[in-house]
Amino acid sequence: MDDSREANEQVGPRKRRSVVRCAICHKPVRLWSGKGPRSLDSDAVVVRWDGSPYEVAVHQDHCLTEWLDTVPNDANVSIRTHVLPNQ
Repeated sequence: MDDSREANEQVGPRKRRSVVRCAICHKPVRLWSGKGPRSLDSDAVVVRWDGSPYEVAVHQDHCLTEWLDTVPNDANVSIRTHVLPNQ
């Protein structure tokens, strides 16, 4: 699969859509870019625990619960509803 092509899928004249997949169910989570922070779908969040160098997107329903089950009990978890530009 060509991730670079998928990440820059053309959706209209001069508009591009970033395609990010949920770390648990692997269904698409859309990130819409603009002049401000890029917004996630209303049902998704970006999560990271302090022992991991990576942030991942997950849906807030059962996917977030499943992701939290994979995190060590003593880890600090950060959850954001926006993605910073250039990430």
